[in-house]
Amino acid sequence: MRLNSLIIYMFFTAMTCQAATVAPPLAMADRSGQAMELARLDVRIASHGPLALTEMNLYFRNAQDHDVEGRFGCVLPAEATVSRFAWEIEGRLVEGEVVERKKAAKVYSAGYHSGSGGAMLSSERGSRFTAKVFPIRAKSTVRLLISYSTVNRKDSEG
Repeated sequence: MRLNSLIIYMFFTAMTCQAATVAPPLAMADRSGQAMELARLDVRIASHGPLALTEMNLYFRNAQDHDVEGRFGCVLPAEATVSRFAWEIEGRLVEGEVVERKKAAKVYSAGYHSGSGGAMLSSERGSRFTAKVFPIRAKSTVRLLISYSTVNRKDSEG
């Protein structure tokens, strides 16, 4: 199976705003709102001086008897900068790339409607990020990888 692509689009001006509503820090659901189980979460953090890089591998389980489009949401630290988004497809990671919002939506829509699939990450209010992922196969687990960096203000002030 050939999958189109993995797209990331972000509006960095929104990164400094605080989220207006409280949302779960990590969640995935299908289009109808049916929650998907977070089956596994692996987190690695590397720090050097005031900088920290966090890598999260998230594994969500589709318990349904049919393929679904996943709607992922996460809330990162207030000043986090996303550096990587990837989706595991047939045992390999497909890396995201930053593109303009309209192009991202067009490519994702084409992959969705053709059945070849794709994923799209976007920044929302403040430090909230959302992603669409399709397809998540019936009775299977999908892996998403998100990396972000933060600055420890206490360490950076000396």
